[in-house]
This record gives sequence, structure tokens and C-alpha cells, in this order.
Amino acid sequence: LTRDENMADISGVEIAWDAFSAAQANAAPADKQAFFKGWAGLWAQQLSPNEAVQRLAS
Repeated sequence: LTRDENMADISGVEIAWDAFSAAQANAAPADKQAFFKGWAGLWAQQLSPNEAVQRLAS
């Protein structure tokens, strides 16, 4: 049911990664890791408290 939304999310991070790679061609491994940690950290902010409780319960 969420296939299209998931594909859009992955496409967005791929576009952001391409932009990051172009802007920071010689980025250190720690900088690359920080990019993905930052992206992963955004997911926790996308849920309302009620949604988080509902997902936790299911």
C-alpha cells in the first residue's frame, strides 16, 4: 500500500546524495556517514505522538 510513497522517499534521498556528492566530492567517510544519519534522524520527526503510540502497539 505504501510502495509509491516509499519509492518517492528513496528517490529523494538519492537526489540529495547526488547533490551532496557533487558539492563535497572529497568528503571524508565521517561526513558521508553524517549525511545518512541526518536523513535517518528525520524519520523520527515525521510521526505525530498518536501515530507513534499506535505503531508501537501494533
